Amino acid sequence: MQGDLIYPPSADHFLGMGLDPSYVELMVANYPDRPHYLDLLRELCGTRLERPSGPAPENYFEKNPKELSFKGQTLPLNLAQPSSSASFSLYYRNPEIQVNEKSFVKLNDWNPSHLRIGYLRTGDAGRESLVTLNASHWGAHHESDSLNLYYWKNGVEVLSDLGYLWDHPRKWDTVMQTFTHNTVLIDGKEQRKKEREGTMHYFYSGQQVKFMEASSLAYADAGIYRRCVALVDHGNGQNYVADFFYVKGGLYQDYLFHTNKLRYSIQDLDLTSLPNESFYLIENLKKGRSEDIWQLSWELSERMSATAWMIPEEIEEVFIGDGWGQRDWKNSDKGTTIPYVVRRTKGHDLHRFIAIYEGHATQNPFVKSVQMVDDVLEVETRVGTDYLYLSREKNTGKKHQGHDLEGHFAALSVQNGQVIWKSSIPQQP
Repeated sequence: MQGDLIYPPSADHFLGMGLDPSYVELMVANYPDRPHYLDLLRELCGTRLERPSGPAPENYFEKNPKELSFKGQTLPLNLAQPSSSASFSLYYRNPEIQVNEKSFVKLNDWNPSHLRIGYLRTGDAGRESLVTLNASHWGAHHESDSLNLYYWKNGVEVLSDLGYLWDHPRKWDTVMQTFTHNTVLIDGKEQRKKEREGTMHYFYSGQQVKFMEASSLAYADAGIYRRCVALVDHGNGQNYVADFFYVKGGLYQDYLFHTNKLRYSIQDLDLTSLPNESFYLIENLKKGRSEDIWQLSWELSERMSATAWMIPEEIEEVFIGDGWGQRDWKNSDKGTTIPYVVRRTKGHDLHRFIAIYEGHATQNPFVKSVQMVDDVLEVETRVGTDYLYLSREKNTGKKHQGHDLEGHFAALSVQNGQVIWKSSIPQQP
């Protein structure tokens, strides 16, 4: 779950889907040794647990006392219809049940090895932000797009996932396509479904730095298809995501991501309109070329905004346009479009896409500037400078600005000339 106790909209989850109280009732009843299940029930239903759960308003049972009699279909008990009138609790709870009104659900970093999905969090009890990297095998009810990245913070999506629209008639030519997700396409092709596998190579959960790295065989002709994600946290909401995507193979490679708001601003990148061109169902295309760092910013809510820093290692073509944005399979948002960003490199050699993503209070970003110096990412923040280094191949360290950056991934923060913290993830044997 995210910090708002809603599921990320990946695989078969759609926007706003949570765990229904009916199921939590069963969890509380069958696992009394796990008090956090009771904490979850309290957060979903409130403190008055002498009442049945369900989506009924607070005064429902006073106005409809007769419906508490279990006759006919007056109070259906169908668990297959979560968050509906059918999802009242199976039975009355013990009226003596003890509820700690001050306790709340705590969410941990999580790497379920068989699912191959990494969850990294920040904030008190893991409720402030969530970053997921999905390397699951393809299959029914799985995420269809390997190495897809999702980022949520303070109640809003920074990097959104469109989900898969359940039974919507257009799901197969839109959200089931790889281009509608935050990943990399090779030669504009769909990822393969069978034999693509997926491996989580690194998963590290530290206090200031959290890191995960996964690879996939999503493209048969890709020698390397690997993504590394670091969540750097200075506390008090001051954190950002560093993304490194390695890909080798194909004639051209497209790093894609989309925002969930139409309005955005761009700095340090000139774009030219392409009125008669479109691809990946993206229209109103604009094109630019850059070998320098550029920024894209957009609003998330009245109080939250997002900034993406794009750090090319070579000359990249950049395309930005409007594409499929519908997320409700019931068509309440029919016709919605959102901006898509495509960074394109060419050639069979190894390419590395690097980006920094930050969700922050509007007009108050934590990251001030970003530059790449001698293969080290220097991130200037409001409190100092962070140095991030991801080694290539079997290189196990680097000396930079008088500091030792050791291991497979290393990060340190310098404030007022002093190293405040340092983190190192060792190279695997």
